[in-house]
Amino acid sequence: TAAKSFRTRQHALSFLTMSKEFFDLADHQLNGESGFQTHWGNFGYWQSASSYPAACDALATLVADAAGLDAQSHLLDCGFGCGQQLLTWINRYDVASIAGINLSNSQTDVAKNKISHLNLSNTKVALHQGDAVEFLACHNVTNIRNNISHIIALDCAYHFQHRISFFHNAYQALPADGRIALTDFTFCMPPRNFTKKVRFHIASILIKAAKIPKANVICAQQYQQMLASAGFKDIEITDITAAVINGFCQWLPRYKNSSALPTNSNWMKYNITASFLRWATRHGIIQYQLISASK
Repeated sequence: TAAKSFRTRQHALSFLTMSKEFFDLADHQLNGESGFQTHWGNFGYWQSASSYPAACDALATLVADAAGLDAQSHLLDCGFGCGQQLLTWINRYDVASIAGINLSNSQTDVAKNKISHLNLSNTKVALHQGDAVEFLACHNVTNIRNNISHIIALDCAYHFQHRISFFHNAYQALPADGRIALTDFTFCMPPRNFTKKVRFHIASILIKAAKIPKANVICAQQYQQMLASAGFKDIEITDITAAVINGFCQWLPRYKNSSALPTNSNWMKYNITASFLRWATRHGIIQYQLISASK
């Protein structure tokens, strides 16, 4: 009903005022199955995983394989969160270097601390706090091209302001054989049916509350056109909604009943997120995609 939808919106908006930094350390409470030793913060890939850390690592691996990471890769990681995925790039792919850019101050501090405790013999790592779009725009493209062969944005590009600028700048930064890979949301086209219009309007409110810019609410076909307009080729967009969103939404209630969780856990953000995603995927409003392309 309209009243229920309004209350859901109010709960979502009230949560957003609870933290001065929208992208903070809250996701750490999802990592209890590792004894809170990991700091994952993505939706996970649940095709064969049963725990959150394993699912998150599986999603990172899926993106890395789509990017074609190997020991010769010089990676720009846009949105590395608390840095857990950096360990995947280092330990599993032995990449030559990582330049990281992440918007959150608190997350970047955790990631830097995590990296500082590693004995890095093969991988050079330089982490920066800031906006990924601005980072690519303000750095000298020639210098970047000499140091980057791959770009990854794991479960974060839907938050980017001016995402089309991100793709154009990424294209300019990559060498001739460079690759980009990411996971991202796509959306259905605005419907004409009245009932579907109401659903889409409700979704639009919650999408805005989740800090997803209106310009990023595009369908898969528009997404492909956006990448192509930036110059990318060999564009692949694969729907992995079932293995990601459905898996996360099925796992969350099981995890919340775990006896290992701290008593002060705040589940409002995740309850709202899971409820919205279940509803939006059921009505075909939203899809979760694995995307890759080459220059």
